Amino acid sequence: MSAWIYARLLVCFPADFRARFGASMVTTFAQGMSSRHGLARLQFLARAYVGAVTSGLAERAAAPRTSRSLTDRFVDSSHDVRIALRMMRRQPGLSAMSIVTLAVGIASTASVFSLLDAALFRPVALPDSGRLVAIRTTLAGNTGSSAHDDVRDWIAQSKSFDTVAAIRAQTANLTGLDTPATVRGGFVVGDFFAMAGVAPAIGRALGPVDYDPASPPAVVITDVIWRRHFQAAPDVLGRVMQLNNIPFSIVGVMPAGFSFPYDGIDAFMPVRFHTGTMSRSARSVAAFGRLKPGVSIAQAQSELAAIEAGLAATYPATNAGRGVIVTGLHEWLTSDMREQLTIIFALVIVLLVAACANVTSLQIGAAARRRSEIGVRVALGAGRARVARQLVTEHLVLAAVAGVLGVLGARLIVPVATRYAQVVPSFNIYGLDRVAVDARVLVFAAVITVLAGLASGVMPAWHWARQVPANSLRAAGRAIGERRLTRTRTLLVIGQVGMAAVLLTAGGLLVKSYVAILRVDPGFDAAGVWSLEYRLPANKYKSGEAQTAFHDAVAAKVATIPGVRHAAVARALPLSGNGDMIQVLSDRDATNATPRTAGFNTVSDGFFAALGIPLIAGRTFNATDHADAPFVTVISKSLADRLWPGESAIGRVLAAEGTPLRPRVIGVVGDVRHYRLADEPLPMIYARNVQNPGIFMTVIAKIDGDDDRIADEIKRAVWSLDSDQPVWKVRTLSSLVAGASGTTRFMFAALAIFAAAAVLLVAAGLYGVISQGVTERAREIGLRMALGAERRAVLQQVLGGGLKLTLIGLAIGLAGSLAVLRLMAGALYRTSPFDALPYVATAVVLGLIAALACYLPARRAADMDPARVLRDS
Repeated sequence: MSAWIYARLLVCFPADFRARFGASMVTTFAQGMSSRHGLARLQFLARAYVGAVTSGLAERAAAPRTSRSLTDRFVDSSHDVRIALRMMRRQPGLSAMSIVTLAVGIASTASVFSLLDAALFRPVALPDSGRLVAIRTTLAGNTGSSAHDDVRDWIAQSKSFDTVAAIRAQTANLTGLDTPATVRGGFVVGDFFAMAGVAPAIGRALGPVDYDPASPPAVVITDVIWRRHFQAAPDVLGRVMQLNNIPFSIVGVMPAGFSFPYDGIDAFMPVRFHTGTMSRSARSVAAFGRLKPGVSIAQAQSELAAIEAGLAATYPATNAGRGVIVTGLHEWLTSDMREQLTIIFALVIVLLVAACANVTSLQIGAAARRRSEIGVRVALGAGRARVARQLVTEHLVLAAVAGVLGVLGARLIVPVATRYAQVVPSFNIYGLDRVAVDARVLVFAAVITVLAGLASGVMPAWHWARQVPANSLRAAGRAIGERRLTRTRTLLVIGQVGMAAVLLTAGGLLVKSYVAILRVDPGFDAAGVWSLEYRLPANKYKSGEAQTAFHDAVAAKVATIPGVRHAAVARALPLSGNGDMIQVLSDRDATNATPRTAGFNTVSDGFFAALGIPLIAGRTFNATDHADAPFVTVISKSLADRLWPGESAIGRVLAAEGTPLRPRVIGVVGDVRHYRLADEPLPMIYARNVQNPGIFMTVIAKIDGDDDRIADEIKRAVWSLDSDQPVWKVRTLSSLVAGASGTTRFMFAALAIFAAAAVLLVAAGLYGVISQGVTERAREIGLRMALGAERRAVLQQVLGGGLKLTLIGLAIGLAGSLAVLRLMAGALYRTSPFDALPYVATAVVLGLIAALACYLPARRAADMDPARVLRDS
């Protein structure tokens, strides 16, 4: 990739030169890159890119054109670089400011690119991953998982796929160890490993024989599990792994580094060992496929849609109205984050452009002090191209140093940001585990370093190289700046303020959105609520009565822990990601009516009290709702309003799609935000655990205050009833509430850093321009003060000039923000891109920063000694 970029940079040379020397230059570059490593390779890369651009432009500008060897051109570039280094030593303060400014922009841009590259640009780490697709079923505009039986029909009838397979992820108990543990189990349908395109490194994959109910249980494990629990034993095949109280024989170990990008599976088992219902009505498996070569996603979509239409005709009770959507695997994995990451990258590019504008304005002013030098060089015969080449080289050298610092900064930023993102609950970015400042990021950093050097250096080079020699010599020593120079620097400062306004306004909108999410009423009281999860082995607790008895015993045991006010168990805790979705009809709906989507949860009697969910009508569960009693349910207010608007829901009957259950409503409770705070409350149906037993459960304990020791007490309560029962996800409900805004919080943190950097750039840019202006106008200011001008008038004039630039930049930036930030609408919650507060706050902040940045040089101008200034000038 770096050689490809270098070859494209050779376009700076004339066509005849490229024809003669282009191939050898690329070969020399490739040899130089292959013989260097680490920082030496980066330095060689920067020198080569700089040399290609500067030498190429000089070759084009040279008249007459001469044929020179490649060695001569590298010598010329080295000479220019030495002069540039000498100039940096001569003006260390200006050079340091320019380097730091560019380094901030390059470090920020490279850091964000590393995230973008890992998430969006790199393919899925599976063979020929461009042919992998995710298959989802649809109903009434909603997209969800697939049914096991439907997947079996797709496998049998489809012709567009090499393989279709599915997987159901579920935590599995790993026992037989000193301490019970868990692994993430994947219960597979079809030839899953052929679909993934990866075979086990040891042993074999699961095959048709393993799906036969008469065959012994077989499992394929990952390399991580092999090393963690079996110490990488070479004789692992045939060993027994006790999962969910079933002795599985290990038949294969996947290669190191293998990870199918779905739910972090550790152990792969045939779907027949899954404890849930595997029918056409239970839509709980994630389906994937590998397209045949030459088959498009649209063709596969059309074929599966036809198959699904046939299934709807054959099984109208479960498949009527359902469709299929086929999406590229990588697109499906990144669909939730693509917009947010693109916004962040666009805004960090704005920051980089602002940094380049800052350096340009500083360097234009600094070049003014070199009028005599430039004039002498031009008068002695240096062509304009030669002068421009030297000035551009100086900026490229500055950019190269900034690029090295920027890469080092990115190496510090990326691990910290990655660790922060990984610990933010409910924040999941695909590819986060492979974010690194690697060769691809280094090449990108090198490219933007060259572009930043050119962007900040072309304008000063163009300005000073076009000066007439006599004018340059005559301008030496004068204090009054040129009108054209002042106008150029003024426009650059206005641009900086405008770009900073965009970043600050974007940050302000995210702050308001984040605050809106924090103010959302989740419908429950999270304070003091602790929880943990467990799953009972179905072959140990075989009956619903045994399962319910264990769950109730756990709740009763937890209730005896000192400090616990309420204890309960539930199938799903709000914001935990757990929960089922069902389609329901009311007793007043016609048989052909469109069902409503609702969440379904199974809870014990103390659930609503533990979470502080208010009772609105009727009653909650009690001992009369036993296993042999009529099936009853408690529903949320939003579902009651949808099914029986304006009527009482108490005593009414629900019809759940795909089941014969017809529960009677005994109570209506408040709405909760079950999956995300930013979503509207999910209509909910609650069943009593005695009437709907199951093996998976969440223990809930409501305590007074904040006592971390309660976590161990809850664990011991479970283990006192079954010492082999693993538990996991011991956490507070408050942590889930905090994590529910994880994506917005991450974007806010990133933009806060960019906005702070932009404000500092604006302050530095304004200070530099106003300060240089005061230096250039020192004679004028001294003369005015000698003629009677008051210091207050001088202070107001200089300060007013800087604030005028700020106001113009603010007007342009805020107007541009109105157009640009509409793209952020999808990332905002209860916040419009047109809300006035962020724009007002941006104007105030930038105004105050600008006033401070302008005041210091204005004060210096007002404190000038007129006699000394006139004498020295």
